[in-house]
Amino acid sequence: MSIILYLITIVVANLSTVIFNPTVVGILVIPPSAYFMGFTFILGNLIQDKFGTKVSRICIWLGLVLSSIMCFVLDFSQFIVIASALAFLVSQYVTNILYKLLSKTSKNANLTSSLIGSVLDVTLFVTIGLSPIGINTVPWNQLIFAIIGQLIVQTILQLIASKLLDKFYKGGKSINES
Repeated sequence: MSIILYLITIVVANLSTVIFNPTVVGILVIPPSAYFMGFTFILGNLIQDKFGTKVSRICIWLGLVLSSIMCFVLDFSQFIVIASALAFLVSQYVTNILYKLLSKTSKNANLTSSLIGSVLDVTLFVTIGLSPIGINTVPWNQLIFAIIGQLIVQTILQLIASKLLDKFYKGGKSINES
């Protein structure tokens, strides 16, 4: 179930960014992907726990392929897929590596690795994909506010998801299986 949810979340995050314009809240600009991408890091860690690094990395690639196919079918810019792929691959691989290293010594490995992955993902994705280089939904003068806006939303959602997972999930098994 976590793999299916992971893949759906990746595709929805990418499509929502092409379909909807960012939301402006005060000086912050919140790209639509902010509401979804943070969960991909946590779900990716769960997949790594349950199925291993190899399956986790296959899922990363599968999510990108599915996003590309959906953008092609819906006649959306493939540039957003390229930006997403670069940001996603770098951030997901870093998240997986950090999680693997931190999970041996830290009870906050999931949250810590996910947050670091989010910073990388957001910075790369917004700069390459949403700026005038990409689909031009965020002008240069708002770029930093879009990065900060997406980071704030993703961080809040990751904190909530991490607390819920701590309550219901331990080391690849639900509490009921422990």
